[in-house]
Amino acid sequence: MDQESLKKAADIAKQCFDLCFTLCKPGTQLIELDRAISRTISNRGGIALFKNYGNPAYPASCCLSVNDVAVHGVPSEQVLLPGDLLTIDLGVKYNGMCVDAARSIIIQPPTHGEQIMLLEAVQSILKHQISVIRHGISLYEITMAAQLEAAIHNVYIVPELGGHKIGTELHLPPFIPNSVEGLSREDIQLLGSIHLLEGDVVCIEPVITKSKSELYVEKDGWTMRTKNGCLAAHEESCLIVTKNGIEILI
Repeated sequence: MDQESLKKAADIAKQCFDLCFTLCKPGTQLIELDRAISRTISNRGGIALFKNYGNPAYPASCCLSVNDVAVHGVPSEQVLLPGDLLTIDLGVKYNGMCVDAARSIIIQPPTHGEQIMLLEAVQSILKHQISVIRHGISLYEITMAAQLEAAIHNVYIVPELGGHKIGTELHLPPFIPNSVEGLSREDIQLLGSIHLLEGDVVCIEPVITKSKSELYVEKDGWTMRTKNGCLAAHEESCLIVTKNGIEILI
């Protein structure tokens, strides 16, 4: 594994987030953020992983999901407003190695406490998941770390979305769920039998909503929105499993 290139890709991603945090103000269009991310990745020798990914081909360099959009929001001319809960999700490839990360932020000033609560909850869930990861841990333990922390915060984990391994490609198996909801006994047993090992590079990414809600995909084939209109939040970190714990890339 080319850790040097992984860390370079992570550094580019960090620069993208830092830039977006300065641009995320009331009146900024989502498409402006996407263009800034695209320029930053390109100018530093990276490749925007999301661009043209999948079928239909994803049309942008990042996903920008606002309020009731859980994931995969396609950047548009939509203008950010005070109190919007925005998730920035982006991937970078550098010299053949990939990283993927997401950050949720509130466009200042907040307009009600639910936004703050949800942001703090998703950050706490991610932090708790990361804290249990070590060489030899089972996927079941990572899943339950998210589910139990979500219960403490009284939020709903979206069961169909979760983490994954990453490396020379954006998405590598296995899928790492954040909830056992809807899984069969055999599926849960399988989670317990799969273990992360030293050298694995993984993305851990809880997606939560304030209340239980199904998601639906808009006509663009990507944007996933809550059916009941409740707020959603998403955080993602990319890390390497080491002999004695982990190394967080971003």
